[in-house]
This record gives sequence, structure tokens and C-alpha cells, in this order.
Amino acid sequence: MRSIRRTALADYELIVVDDCSTDNTAALIRQAGGQTLIRLPQRSGPSRARNVGASRARGDILVFVDADVILPEQADLLKEMCAVLRDCAEVSGVATLSDVRPVVENAIAYNNSIYQKYYAERLLAGKERVVGRVPFFSTRLGAIRKNIFQASGGFDENLGWYMTEDGEFWLRCCERGYVLCLDRSFVHYHRYPFTFRKYIRSYLRAAYSRYFIGKTYRTRHDPSVSAAERVRRLLAFSLFCWPLSQWWLSPSAAATLGFGLLIALYCSFGKMGALVRAHVPRKYRAAWYAVYVFITPYIIGGYCAGLIAYWRGKRLLRQPPSDLDFFSA
Repeated sequence: MRSIRRTALADYELIVVDDCSTDNTAALIRQAGGQTLIRLPQRSGPSRARNVGASRARGDILVFVDADVILPEQADLLKEMCAVLRDCAEVSGVATLSDVRPVVENAIAYNNSIYQKYYAERLLAGKERVVGRVPFFSTRLGAIRKNIFQASGGFDENLGWYMTEDGEFWLRCCERGYVLCLDRSFVHYHRYPFTFRKYIRSYLRAAYSRYFIGKTYRTRHDPSVSAAERVRRLLAFSLFCWPLSQWWLSPSAAATLGFGLLIALYCSFGKMGALVRAHVPRKYRAAWYAVYVFITPYIIGGYCAGLIAYWRGKRLLRQPPSDLDFFSA
């Protein structure tokens, strides 16, 4: 919250939504003062919390900031993001990037940050700024015109626990023709998951919902999942399952197979591998690749679970996304 208040914007309101937190968040917010505190009557998930907060906002621009994000001291991102929306009438939203160096550093956090960097580089394609139907809006730190948010129906409240609600929301906006600005210089600091349990949970839930999203929208929902990334995941999964080959192969053949898979996987990283060498400290690199291998079965498993659930008739996405009166006004 301190990093938000460093902005030079003269006219803004700060709204904090407490989704039945079990710590002393509410007391700290009251002690700090200078903001609106909304306490939800029951735990409802991040989508509902953000929708409620947006419905109470008085300004014409909404800026979503996640609790694990820190704004940089060297730039006034809030002012710059709002300036884009005020100066460029065709732009509906502004996205920012997470710095590749996590707030808490370890191999797990870097595995997430490198993947996000890889994704962003694919979208930017070497440019400093991209304006268009870019599928990248994130509530970590993202701005959108309030009337666009309201007309689009807000975040899907059935997706809040699956951690893909912001991506699904902006795909909905893309299908309506809304335009996003993604600028390489707009960078915040993010506290990525740094325990394997949290990392598994985030990827498992996101992978599960990805199939439903992909079947709903014509827009390609995740351009970071290139053909090369699919090959890497298949190689990583094969390497994870490699110990099973020792049941039917001779020790020498199994060792040869494992070594071949390891070399093939390492060579397949390409541009992602270059990002690892450029940004991940040496002491974390070996563990970075190990995390990539061990997280892959959960990603594939989550996606397959979503596929099965979809074909059994489950429909994860809600219509309308929220039942708040704000969106039907």
C-alpha cells in the first residue's frame, strides 16, 4: 500500500477488499487510514472481491493491484498507465509486466517468473510497446476503463479459485474488440509462489480451467504455449516417467534413454533457456530445470482433468459472470 501512495496522481481513491482474511489485514488497513475498506460477509474468492471493489469505485479508470505486488520507486506506474488511457481513446486497458527477479528468490519463484518473461517476449515480439487485441491483462497491476469493465460483465466469479479469471476476462474483451496496451517499460515487482505446494496448486488449477477457456473463445487463449513449449512439456513428462522404463529395459538401455531425454529436453529450451542463463542466478539454475520437470505432470494432469470434466458436461464459465447489480445497470 505504501508503494501505491507514492504516486503523484492528485485525484484517486484506494479501495481494499477484505475477503474474510484470517490475519490482521483489516486492523492494519484501519490503522493506516486514507482508504476505503470493504469486508465481504463470506469468503467468495478473488473475482467476487474485485467485482465488489470495482462496483464501489467512483473514478472512470479502475486499477487492479494484487496484494503480492510492489510498485517501483523509480517510476510512477499509476500515473503513466492512466495517462495512456486518457491520451489514447482507442485503448481500453493497460497491462504491466512482472520484473523477472522475484521479490522472494528461489528456483520455484524463478521458474514462474521466467515463464512469464517468455510469454511477454512472445507478445512484444521485440517491440517496446504493443497496442491491439493482446491477451495479457493481469490483475497483478492492470488498468481498464470502468465503463468497459462494467459492459464486459467483470471477472467470472466461478473462476476465482482457478487463478485464470483475469485471462478469461480479457479474452472476453478481445472478442468484443477492445484494445490493450502492453508496454515493456511498465514493470512491477511480484512475490511469486516460492513453495512447491503453492506452485503446484496454482498450475493445477490454471491448467484445469484452460481447457474450458479454450473451448469457449475463438481467440487463442495462451500464445506462450507454442509448438516448442508442447514438445518441452512432453519431453519433461517423459523424463519424469523415465524410472518406469527400468521395469522392461535393461539397465544400460534405460540409462541411455534417460540420458537422451535429458539432453533433448535441455536442447529444446531455446529462447527460454537463454532467458534462464540471462536472469537466473547460477545457484538456482539446476533446480530451475528440476522444477520445470516436476511441475509438468501436474500441468498435464490438470489439463486432462479439465478435458474430461468438459466432455462429461461440466461448464465452468458462468453466464453472466457476476450477479452484482452493478453489471446489469
